[in-house]
Amino acid sequence: MRRIMPVLLSTAVAGALLPAGTAVADPGVIVLQTSMLDVSQSGALRYLQVRAASPAGVAKVHIGLRASGADRPYGSVDDMRRFRGTDANGEWQPAGTVTVRPGRTYLDVEVTDRDGDTAVKRDAAFVDLPGDRLTVTSFGPDGSLDGPFHARLTVGHSRPVDRVEARLVKAATDVAVADFGRLGATGGTGGVTSYRSLRPVDVPVGDYEIVATVWDDRGDRVERRSQPFGRRLPVAFADLRQDRTVVDADHTGVAVTGRLTDPATGGPLPGVTVRDADHTGVATRTGADGRFALTLDARDRVQLPIVAEGHGAYAGKSAHVEVVHRALATRLSAAASPVTRVGRQITLSGKLERQDAAGAWRVLAGQDVTLRLGEAAVTARTGADGRYSARTAVPASGAWEATFAGNRDFKPVRTLTGAVHVQYTAGFQDFGATSAKGGVTARGRLLRTLVTGAKAPVANRPVTLQFSADGRTWTRAKDGRTDAQGRFAVSAAAPRTGSWRVFYDGIDSGVSDTPDTLAYSPVVRGTAFTRFGAAPEPVRKGRTITVSGRLGPVAAGTAVQIYFKADHSTKWTLLATAETGAKGLFSKGFKASKDGSWKAVHTGGGLYLGSSSTTDHVDVR
Repeated sequence: MRRIMPVLLSTAVAGALLPAGTAVADPGVIVLQTSMLDVSQSGALRYLQVRAASPAGVAKVHIGLRASGADRPYGSVDDMRRFRGTDANGEWQPAGTVTVRPGRTYLDVEVTDRDGDTAVKRDAAFVDLPGDRLTVTSFGPDGSLDGPFHARLTVGHSRPVDRVEARLVKAATDVAVADFGRLGATGGTGGVTSYRSLRPVDVPVGDYEIVATVWDDRGDRVERRSQPFGRRLPVAFADLRQDRTVVDADHTGVAVTGRLTDPATGGPLPGVTVRDADHTGVATRTGADGRFALTLDARDRVQLPIVAEGHGAYAGKSAHVEVVHRALATRLSAAASPVTRVGRQITLSGKLERQDAAGAWRVLAGQDVTLRLGEAAVTARTGADGRYSARTAVPASGAWEATFAGNRDFKPVRTLTGAVHVQYTAGFQDFGATSAKGGVTARGRLLRTLVTGAKAPVANRPVTLQFSADGRTWTRAKDGRTDAQGRFAVSAAAPRTGSWRVFYDGIDSGVSDTPDTLAYSPVVRGTAFTRFGAAPEPVRKGRTITVSGRLGPVAAGTAVQIYFKADHSTKWTLLATAETGAKGLFSKGFKASKDGSWKAVHTGGGLYLGSSSTTDHVDVR
């Protein structure tokens, strides 16, 4: 027979919940809680959930959706499925999406068990679209569950909270056991406030839930049940001992012994699992006298926690012992491979060892060694033989510092490689030379190559312009100096034809630990016309004048400009450009028109200086 009786237990919603209306229910079937997170702008409810209980097992959960002021629902939810717990005490949620109408909608919950008994909760929850927020985001007991404890919860709200109250009930029932009364705010910001009961409660051993009610400033309310929790009898560790308080890398095991007792009677607690709190595989059981023994691994720990697991009417219990780690001595070697230039690859290698408790040296594997020179650093890991090796670009001269940082088990250590002496590679860029008015000017830029491969100017350093008549013996012609960008221009007289270059002698090692290398610019050769003439002379007007000569030393195809200046004129006119052959010979024909002088000019370029020939006068008749 179907029976409907009052349901006294309140429910929780995300939003506000009105006071429960009067209904009829059998105490055997209970609507424990109705909750949801919020509602979207489209009216879809997020996380609608009903918690219910019945010894006979819940068979069906039905929800009616009713507009404010209406007697009959405008919709229903009939696809509620259990997703957590059991039919005797579980949680149900809809299989599909539940959408509500604008305005206020009340949720009327009806739960039927397998015996046909039904509990109806009218106005179990309500939701406003659009609506304000009033939710309980975290909830439960605060304190040890083997003695007095408080109620705590966190409220999310968009309006001011008027008050929060809580009471204690037996799990999965509405049987009140204790009243926490009004809770006090403990802090919060941005619409989230935490609350805690002003006084604790203590109750007999059993399973309980906390029911809290939150009111906002408009009188709307939300009720929420905590998850079930157990009040248990306290237990105590007695005679807790350890066989060592100092451990090292070779001795990490710590034997822990003790007894587990009932503090009220002092009697032993047999058959209780005691385990390493960090490593669940390390466990034992207390004997008939409550004694236990565990060996704990102290590697990477200074506190070794143990846990006696809850059993029967007794709560779990935690304790710990502490150890001190003794770091063993270490030693480190380091060496650097020979290298002469900045930016070249250097090999840094060595061996890391550590002492054992007996004082013998043993390899230390799997550890990082950092090698540093100035801002440059590289890390290598020791192998099974304790050796390490790393390659990196060398940034400067100096000794590399090798460091093992150490840890709880091994002391730090550092050492130095032998000094590594390297030089920056210096070189000239954009180099060239020009000749004019019996002199030569060399220009260019002096740069050094950094460890990254980038070029940097060699600033404010002396350079020397050198001359060689035969290309083998060089003499100083003039000194110059680079500017802040490494640029220079050096001029010297050129009384004869020869070769020119700029020399940089590097930086003295006494001035810098990392000097530059010597550097020579490309050689610029002077040129000269070893033969030049215009023929025939005299020549009849209209006939051909051939201008020819030899320019050396130049490559074939070098341009030679032919100029003519008429008698009684001061202006030289460029008439044509010839090219040298394999031996520097060139010639060019012109139609004779007037008396005048001829000359050839090489303007220079590349690695050759410019030059001019002598003049040759031709009489045209």
